[in-house]
Amino acid sequence: MKKKTILALGALLATFVSASVSAQGFQEAIRRQLNNDCAVLGTDPDFYAPDLWAICSSQFGSPRGTSESGNGGGSSQTAAVSVESRRKSQLEESTIDLTSRWGVFLNAGSEALNREQTDFGAALESTVTTLTAGLDFRVNKAFIVGIAGVGRKTSGDFNRGGDFETDSIGATLYASITPADAMFIDLSVSSSKKDHEVNRRAQFTEIDNGGSFNNFDGILNSETDGSELGAQLQFGYDFNVGRFTVGPRVGATWTHTEVDGYSESGGLPGTVAVNFVRGARGLALVFEDQEADSLQGAAGMQASFAPGMSFGALLVQGNLDYIHEFDNDQRSVNIRFVQDIRPVPRTFQYQTEEPDRDFVRLGLSFVAVLRNGVQPFLSLQSMLSNSQFDENYGATLGVRFEL
Repeated sequence: MKKKTILALGALLATFVSASVSAQGFQEAIRRQLNNDCAVLGTDPDFYAPDLWAICSSQFGSPRGTSESGNGGGSSQTAAVSVESRRKSQLEESTIDLTSRWGVFLNAGSEALNREQTDFGAALESTVTTLTAGLDFRVNKAFIVGIAGVGRKTSGDFNRGGDFETDSIGATLYASITPADAMFIDLSVSSSKKDHEVNRRAQFTEIDNGGSFNNFDGILNSETDGSELGAQLQFGYDFNVGRFTVGPRVGATWTHTEVDGYSESGGLPGTVAVNFVRGARGLALVFEDQEADSLQGAAGMQASFAPGMSFGALLVQGNLDYIHEFDNDQRSVNIRFVQDIRPVPRTFQYQTEEPDRDFVRLGLSFVAVLRNGVQPFLSLQSMLSNSQFDENYGATLGVRFEL
């Protein structure tokens, strides 16, 4: 969920020295930049285009209010970034003799990701919908290889106004190795292309020297592209006790995400007030390229029960996994005002939300293995104890066919 650019310390000090004093979120970064720059440059229209100059000009006094800008322009491009879950339905052998070497599957899933406002992250409510289709081949009893295509849409709303959407399409190559009857190793590599769209509400309130308020408010729009590379490895061992199976699971997931730089546009002019509110065009920002790596380790247990059924077999499976994030740290993102028209525009920074290092995932799935080889399945998932997301739950419904 959350990928930002990391720049050298020398570049940081050269572009915005005051930002190095303390970590600051998106809202605080904009407020400080306006306060600092407007106090020095606000009387000269040659430095800023009209809408930004209207915020800084002496006609309105020096801004001393607080910014209400939502940080959707940065966080939603990624995370929202930043929190994309990997779903995998694992079909175990049953009493049905599945002799086909080819198999195809299709599944659709939906997941809710909601979080509260923090100093470094915007409050939002989002939904992730996924469609996956795949084909695999059983090389021999111990080795299966396959390929899957994945389409995903993440859409949601910021609680303070505005919305976002990320569409991605990609492919996954995977393999399953069974070196012993009770042991397996699953591995996969994936790549996807992403299209991001954000409509961010930007709001700034200033108080002039006479105590009058001036409000700048509106929706700013942006679009950009991105990409993601991933790799996953999981090892498991099962102990069978009659119709019950239980065993440990350990694994690791690596993800590298990039987001191209982009500029915001839209918003009404800030030079004319309508019902005492001026447009937010002067608050439009330029975001530089962003990238980050995530490395998550997982350790847990999985238990299953396979009762005999008249129609074939039913597998009920539950899993509990502890997840630890090793790599994805809080990062700095470089931004500047679109209407800063100086020969060398001033770049400043904000910090992203620091990811929760430890959380838990729960899962419950049902797989029916019919006598004709058709395998419908339902999987339910939830993430617990993650401070970034106060609500997370999802479901996946699909079917597999042996050819």
